[in-house]
Amino acid sequence: MRRLSVTVMLVVLLATAATAQRRGSTEIGGGFNFHSYTDAAQRSIGQLGVEPLVSYYFSRTVGVDLEPGIRFGFYPDSVSVSMLFMGSLRVRLLDMSPSQFRKSDVRRMDMGISSSVFANLGVGVWSEGVTVTNQPAENYSGLAVMAGIGTQSCFGRFSTLRIKLQYVQMLPAGPVYTKQRSMVQIGVGFGIFIRS
Repeated sequence: MRRLSVTVMLVVLLATAATAQRRGSTEIGGGFNFHSYTDAAQRSIGQLGVEPLVSYYFSRTVGVDLEPGIRFGFYPDSVSVSMLFMGSLRVRLLDMSPSQFRKSDVRRMDMGISSSVFANLGVGVWSEGVTVTNQPAENYSGLAVMAGIGTQSCFGRFSTLRIKLQYVQMLPAGPVYTKQRSMVQIGVGFGIFIRS
């Protein structure tokens, strides 16, 4: 089963002065997403969700991303609330920013737009609660693993634009979800640095 998600992140408006992508830098963002897929019965399913983002940088090339997401799904005979909380290690594969931007003595200068390509590997948990008409509600949860690749463009010192492609494998749990499920997510989002 193939799933496609388009994530649109909203820019957080207030931030203190920060130096982007140094050790200890913290980036936050958040937004909405629309998730559309076809299930085994060939029903077209749509979900609306919220996906915040918190990133912590160990260095310019290595960081950790936390992405808690919640989705609300409406089906012909049921309503579901699902959560996917992912934590991943992000490694910069290619840095296309100017060489002077990488020097520590000029990182506080606004060097314009700089870009990079990164890869993510992560683990997390999924949880889903389902309410079917005239039946008691049920809840299931289990482990998930993720691999992804994306780009990150910095606009000045504070704001970023991310484009990412992620493959998520949700492991089986409970009597209903007896098989592994997979999901492909394509996302576009914004963030800001709040701490150096």
